[in-house]
Amino acid sequence: MLHNTFVRTAVAASFALSAGFAFASGSDGGGQAEMGDTAAYNTGKSVFAKKIACSGCPMAGKSLDAESARALVANKGNVTLTPQESAALDVYLKRRFKL
Repeated sequence: MLHNTFVRTAVAASFALSAGFAFASGSDGGGQAEMGDTAAYNTGKSVFAKKIACSGCPMAGKSLDAESARALVANKGNVTLTPQESAALDVYLKRRFKL
């Protein structure tokens, strides 16, 4: 009987301790909101993919380098963008190519 109680206590203690390790492993990150330049960078990356580099877009199939990034910052590749999209695209290109 004493052995059975000891085993149950040991199992309960191991479950209690392992719960703390599960949270410490980083799997409980939750959805953090993007803020500032991170949000603008990701939005700019999305704008580039959907409005500039898509299959029917001005830069379809072309490689993006620092020179073409400078040209995009200057004239946006003849694509109509909202002011927010334009600003986000600038953040993305300038950070990616260190312009």
